Amino acid sequence: MPRIAPTFYEFQPVGLFCAALVLVAGACGNAAFARNATTNGETSGLIVFEAVQQDAAIHSPVATSPTENASVEVAHAADLDPIPFEVVQAPAPAPTPDPAVQAAALMDLFRAVADGNAAKVRTLLASGTGPNGEIPSPPPDDLAARFRGTSLDYVVNVARGVTPLMLAAARGNREIVDELLRAGADRKAKTKRHGATALWLAGYFGHVDVMQYLLGITPGSEAARTIIEIDLAAQTARVVRNGVAGEALPISSGRKSFPTPRGEFVITDKHRHWRSTLYHVSMPFFMRLSGRDFGMHAGYLPGYPASHGCIRLLRKHAEEIYSEVPVGTRVVIK
Repeated sequence: MPRIAPTFYEFQPVGLFCAALVLVAGACGNAAFARNATTNGETSGLIVFEAVQQDAAIHSPVATSPTENASVEVAHAADLDPIPFEVVQAPAPAPTPDPAVQAAALMDLFRAVADGNAAKVRTLLASGTGPNGEIPSPPPDDLAARFRGTSLDYVVNVARGVTPLMLAAARGNREIVDELLRAGADRKAKTKRHGATALWLAGYFGHVDVMQYLLGITPGSEAARTIIEIDLAAQTARVVRNGVAGEALPISSGRKSFPTPRGEFVITDKHRHWRSTLYHVSMPFFMRLSGRDFGMHAGYLPGYPASHGCIRLLRKHAEEIYSEVPVGTRVVIK
């Protein structure tokens, strides 16, 4: 490649740019362009264009000679259109939601949950109503009056931080629970004072299917195929798997002054080492029922009901059930 004279850098306005082009041209084997760039004091963008076009033509399969290619490319240079460009308009900013409209939509969502209207819940969620809003304090008059004097009076009119999912779980409406969860409802949200969750409310009001759904139990799973049956009169427990009952295991249930609740429950959590927060005694292999203040655990069996409401098992039986029975298993106490 020819040596570039120092005066090229000192006195030519586009010298530096052309020097770079010389290097590129040399690397590509375009010596003609390199010589032109170093000697022509009036180097312009046209030379640059010609050089690129010449190089492309020389390396093209249809090229005949450098001279022919150069003449063809120069002839077409004047016919080139300006490089097109598109002006992209920035999107308009999203309108700021009206707080009053949002609050009204949230109350409509609570009313739809209270009515058990899954279609209305679905429509409101699809329109952008958030699933994690809370019942205001005090609630709207119509909503407060609807639950006043009912089992849900405290949940709606007294508790703070109640969400649509909590209300749906307390009412036992699995379809609406599903719609809310799909929309992003927080299943771990808690009420302000007592820390109650949707799972706890479903358990308190005895909605076993909703509890299992919130725990992620699916049909055919181990938890779905297993039931523990507690017979208070016989003081026995049996694990039933796929409809086949196991052996009767001895238990000690709640004494007369602290009777064990009857009904259907779900194992909501398990603790290998647990100490009662009420009676400050050890409860190994503790399996809590429906989030309540009682469950099954290893303990002393005198041969009659003697506990404060829990179901005591021999240690080996408690450990076996604890190890083999998953969270979400249904427990029937009769």
